[in-house]
Amino acid sequence: MNTYSSILDFAPTQNTKKYPGFVYLKRWNMNIYFRAKWLQYLSNRNENQGNVLIALLVVVVISIVGILVAIALPSAVSCGGKAGQSEGKQYIGSMNRAQQAYYLENGAFVASIPKLGLGVQSKTKNYEYSVRATKTAVFNYAIAQKTASKPLKSYVGAVFIVPASKVDKKAAKNNKETLAILCETDTPTNQLPAEPTYQKGVLACGSNTHSIP
Repeated sequence: MNTYSSILDFAPTQNTKKYPGFVYLKRWNMNIYFRAKWLQYLSNRNENQGNVLIALLVVVVISIVGILVAIALPSAVSCGGKAGQSEGKQYIGSMNRAQQAYYLENGAFVASIPKLGLGVQSKTKNYEYSVRATKTAVFNYAIAQKTASKPLKSYVGAVFIVPASKVDKKAAKNNKETLAILCETDTPTNQLPAEPTYQKGVLACGSNTHSIP
């Protein structure tokens, strides 16, 4: 830029002698040309930098999404299993309470699921439900199905007839009450869980199962 200016300033031609203003016009034109080139360079540079920044931003976003998916996927899988198991847990808990209510009114347990009046189907996608009643206890089962989307734990609930004094010390000795327990298998299984027991005033889950609220 300085080279062209010096030539125009200090090496005047015949035209420049005749038209002194022509020198300044040529200098002005040259300045505009180089300014335009400089602006074009800056524009291209900014555009390239912008493309680089956009590419980096895309990479960062994809990385963040990948991390979130990696964190959320195991939780989603786990939640899917827990959602299926909540069905068995809730149904057996409801069946236990219905058996207790039925005993208080009729002095016996129900050996048929429909008679409980809960609207519980004997078989769903996740569980198969059944009842085994005796004179002193009733056992309600939720056996995990192989058709379930995820391996599920099985459940067994039990209601025992006990002396009322075991529930209320002030109750008459001849009166009877009921105590219930809900047990969950330690691991997913499609097998019938071991039945809970009542011995010396203590309810206990069977082998490979544990009590849950």
